Amino acid sequence: MALAKNVPIFRRTRSLEREIDEYLDKLSESGLLFKIAVQTYLSHGCSPEFIDKRDEVNKMESDADKLRRAIESQLYSQTLIPESRGDVLGLIETLDHLLGMLEGALWAFDIEKPDIPERFRGDYQQLADTVVEAVEE
Repeated sequence: MALAKNVPIFRRTRSLEREIDEYLDKLSESGLLFKIAVQTYLSHGCSPEFIDKRDEVNKMESDADKLRRAIESQLYSQTLIPESRGDVLGLIETLDHLLGMLEGALWAFDIEKPDIPERFRGDYQQLADTVVEAVEE
């Protein structure tokens, strides 16, 4: 089995696995930043802290897009098991859409600056918590 570790074809697979793991880490971190940004908005409105978190999610989304393109490129050019390529690509595209929705929601808060009555803030926080739980699963 030690021989298999030195075969170049398996190195490419490990590289792809690392990129997918990094992509998933960025998604998870973006979910946590989203939750903190919503908490900050509910507590302090469109404050500099909220803007910082929104910008961090924005950067995470951009970084994740670069990773997604690299993953897609590797899947098309170097995939060992072409039958699973569509499944992986579909999952990555769906996750990218989710990441875009997190970013878009924070931009909507920033642009629209909704005044959320105190009695509804718990519902917003619950929704943010649910989003983070879904992202982490």
